[in-house]
Amino acid sequence: MQISASGFGGGLTAGVALTNGIASTRGILVQGNTPIGSSANFLYSNGVLRFDRDGTGSGAAVAIATFTGNPALSVNQISIVA
Repeated sequence: MQISASGFGGGLTAGVALTNGIASTRGILVQGNTPIGSSANFLYSNGVLRFDRDGTGSGAAVAIATFTGNPALSVNQISIVA
């Protein structure tokens, strides 16, 4: 899956991989609904992928994709593009 850094914002940078559940300034993929840190978080739970631009900040997460069958999702399956 490709995510547009310019379209989503939140400090995402094209070509820079997300971290897997570890607080970072470059974007995080979290398995679950609770964001980590104050940078961009992708939250994945029960087949729904949400984006939270400011992590634990006041902004709410927004659903961006729903997957049938609740497949596993990893940082290797998400590419940040311009």
